[in-house]
Amino acid sequence: MVKTISSADEGATTIYCSRTLYSSWRSTSAAELAEQWSRQYPGLFDQKDLDIARNQRSNHFNEWFTAIHLFQRDGALSMVEKYDQRSHVRKFDRYENFTTEEQRLELARICEEKIDGKGVQLPDLFVTSRDEAAFWFVETKGPHEPVSLRQAVSHKKIRAMGLRVDVIRVEP
Repeated sequence: MVKTISSADEGATTIYCSRTLYSSWRSTSAAELAEQWSRQYPGLFDQKDLDIARNQRSNHFNEWFTAIHLFQRDGALSMVEKYDQRSHVRKFDRYENFTTEEQRLELARICEEKIDGKGVQLPDLFVTSRDEAAFWFVETKGPHEPVSLRQAVSHKKIRAMGLRVDVIRVEP
C-alpha cells in the first residue's frame, strides 16, 4: 500500500512493511536478513553494503527496504549511500556514468555548504530507471523521522539543478 503525505513532509511517499520484518533488522538477525537480501538482489547491494549493515545493525533498513521496493515495483536499480565516494569503486563508476562533471561538482558544493554549522550528505539512494534513461535521488525516512532542515535545503538546491529528489517513508 502506498500513500502520499502532505507537503510538510516534502510530499513524501509512504511504503509499508510488516512489523516483524521491521523489527528483525534491529535484532541479532539483521546480518542474516542483510545477507539474504544481498544474495537475492546482487544488483542492488554489494559487499561494502553488507559490511555496513552488519556493523550498524540499527541503521540502513529503510534504505535497503526502499531499494528493494523500487526494484520490485519499477525495475529501478538503487545504490545505497557512499555512491559519490571514489573509495566505493562500483558505485562511483555508475554515479559518474549518469552524472556530468558539472553536476557532481555542484552536488559536492551543496554537501559542503554549512547549514546549522554542518554539511550534509547526498540523499540515501541514487536510483536509475530500468532502461537507464533517467536517474534520481531518494531520501528514506523511518517512522517519526523528520527531514532535517539541512536535508530540506539541500533537496531544494538539488531540485533547482533540475534533478529529482523523492522522499520515501518506511512505516511498519
